[in-house]
Amino acid sequence: MRVLQLSPQFVFPADDGGKISIYNTTKTLRSLGCDVTFVTFSQNPIPQNHLEHFKKYADVHVIEYSTRNTPIRIFKSLLDTYPIYLRKHINDFLKENLNKIVSEKQFDVIHAEHSSMAPLALYLKDLLKIPAFLRLQNIEHRIWERYGEFLNPFDPKKFYVARQAKLLKSQEAKMFPQFDMCFTITNEDKKLAQSIAPTGNYMTIYPGVDFDKFTQNSSSERNINEFVHIAYFRWIHNVNAITWLIDDVMPEIVSSHPEVKFNIIGKGTPRQYEKRTINRSEFLGYVEDINQYMNSASFFVAPLFVGSGIRIKILEALAMELPVIATSVAAEGIPATKENGIIIADNKSDFVAAIRHLLDKPDEARRLGLVARKFAEENFDWEHNISKIFEIYKKFQA
Repeated sequence: MRVLQLSPQFVFPADDGGKISIYNTTKTLRSLGCDVTFVTFSQNPIPQNHLEHFKKYADVHVIEYSTRNTPIRIFKSLLDTYPIYLRKHINDFLKENLNKIVSEKQFDVIHAEHSSMAPLALYLKDLLKIPAFLRLQNIEHRIWERYGEFLNPFDPKKFYVARQAKLLKSQEAKMFPQFDMCFTITNEDKKLAQSIAPTGNYMTIYPGVDFDKFTQNSSSERNINEFVHIAYFRWIHNVNAITWLIDDVMPEIVSSHPEVKFNIIGKGTPRQYEKRTINRSEFLGYVEDINQYMNSASFFVAPLFVGSGIRIKILEALAMELPVIATSVAAEGIPATKENGIIIADNKSDFVAAIRHLLDKPDEARRLGLVARKFAEENFDWEHNISKIFEIYKKFQA
């Protein structure tokens, strides 16, 4: 099975949710016997050791190209009826590079990651006359819609974001039915895709967790006053979420639990928090081994108000036997309740109450952590889930 996989980014090291999902898809397809050719973009050269690692799983092609939203791109998009998110991912330069790659090798299927890769995938489907599939890591227009809803009515960005969301929704509605199948990452995303493009073919395929890597160290001792959050802070919505938690929620927690310790991990620490501890909250930046902090924490928090798809870091926390306090948006797509280890809190008072509850009841936190691990094992195994995609590919190949 020769798979042409199109990705908007190089995915090793797999240090954020999007990269983790794509990286493990490639790795699992290879373990199932697929010959994967992985095509992506990067403005900067990929370190050789990172390339060599990923070449264990795929024939890698990195096109030197930037998808950054530059001022000139944004300016041109003001009058463009094609959304900037898609416009920057398809042009003659990219087509020429892909034409060269596909001229050197035959493929059985095209596997596109994200809506951003859909236009190029459909171009290649028409060119090569082979099946094309779209892995929807999220429903992109919904992220733009939620971002617009989150913005202040007087923010000049609000009109721009709302317009882009509308344009993107229109294009996703046109593109989805053109694929042989779209693999959504959650049932919520499947329902949303069906609502805008009812003639498309959809199947929900959950992502997974590396359970060998994310296993609680039995020799580590949990600190009952400590909790943790892990995210990628070069995404504005993660910055907004953690700012809300530190500024609005943590003062209440510190007032009742002065010994509390909140560790925040991830690339792109916001400038205002660099080298500072505020409200017992400390940004640790990028950490090579996040398990040491997952092992010492008593629970995980996930405040997020804009997003779609699924939060891989929540799944990893569940695997590490950590109960999770999350907003509805953060927990979206994970079919869990409190009895599976996820506590929903959508406002300040609920978030404060949930954190205080787990700080005050460490035995309850431990109990929820054990059921969380069991829930994750039952639903989020990489090989089991990606095998479903592989079986679909075999049917189309036949």
